[in-house]
Amino acid sequence: MFWKTGFVLAACAAALAVGGVAQASDADVRICYDYGCAREALVKIDAATLEQVGAWLKEAQDAANERARIARAVADLYLVAGWQTPIWRDRGGNFDDDRDLPGAMDCIDHAANTTAFISLLARNGGLRFHRYTEPIRRVRFLAEHWAARIVENESGVEYAVDSWYFDFGTPAVVMPLPDWRAGRDPRRAPLAKNSEAGP
Repeated sequence: MFWKTGFVLAACAAALAVGGVAQASDADVRICYDYGCAREALVKIDAATLEQVGAWLKEAQDAANERARIARAVADLYLVAGWQTPIWRDRGGNFDDDRDLPGAMDCIDHAANTTAFISLLARNGGLRFHRYTEPIRRVRFLAEHWAARIVENESGVEYAVDSWYFDFGTPAVVMPLPDWRAGRDPRRAPLAKNSEAGP
């Protein structure tokens, strides 16, 4: 896989720089697609969706439940973006036959977009038990893979939030960073007991 470091790091830095809690209003989110963030689009997330998703996130009773809700919330925001862009065509994983299909996403696109969505949720006060940080990269057998990352506030335990594995609209997979770094693939191997989210 290849990595357009400039776009993704700039997008994530911009997201990380915006702090505070705001009342939900329409929000523009910059996403990317077509493998390696080859194309960008500004999508609008309406206030009603943000309020609904935010209220649902705030119902989380503990960190584990919040992680499961983050996984679903990310999928919900992808669905909104899919009405405005061709990303609804995306299938889980990477395929040689969809590299030229408008809207297909690789892990680079997913890491950037999922980070942007989690950033939006955080800015609107949706996260109580976690904070988000820059995307994470692993390199195994000369192949690299990227994902969004969150950190549990109380324990400091890090989790990968990876929306790349499954087809468009499926909840993201949230797993402890050591499992993700080890290359655990939820399509082939069961997730560890403390991995709460995913199909």
